[in-house]
Order: sequence, then C-alpha cells, then structure tokens
Amino acid sequence: MGFNYIIFKKEIGGVVRELPVIYPDMLSHSDVAESMSVVPGMKGFTPVSAGQLQLVAESCSGQSRTLNLSSREDDDQRLINAFPYAHGIR
Repeated sequence: MGFNYIIFKKEIGGVVRELPVIYPDMLSHSDVAESMSVVPGMKGFTPVSAGQLQLVAESCSGQSRTLNLSSREDDDQRLINAFPYAHGIR
C-alpha cells in the first residue's frame, strides 16, 4: 500500500492551472476523481494524468483553520513515511 495521485487541470482567465491530489492507494483513482468533482473550488477541473508515487515527508507543521486542528509534527511525519509499510496501523 502506498499513495496514488491525480493531476487535475483547468484554464482560468487564460492561465492553465494544474493541481495534484495525493491520497492513500486504498482509494481508487475513479472514486477520488468523481468525489473531487463536487468539492467546492474544483468545478471545471478535469483529470489529465494519474498514477502512483513514493511519498517522503521531510517535515510536517502548521495548522488548519477550517478544521481547527494543528499538525502533530513528528507523529504525522512518521505516520506518512511509514504508511506504505504499516498501512496506517499504529
């Protein structure tokens, strides 16, 4: 188990914008692409490429104002880097 990605593309005011979406490979490309079509801000974006990747988190920090959550820094970094081997099991 590792990570999948989809690159979505949209032209906005004459400028091409490409947006990578990375997620655990327990989710299918088609399900994620379909789900992203209803995410606010994603209207008009279309998938242009997809595949698998090896992800290494050098550091995790910051916070999400919309979720009112902070990074667990080292814990999050270890979980992300071990995900392909431990599948998210702690």
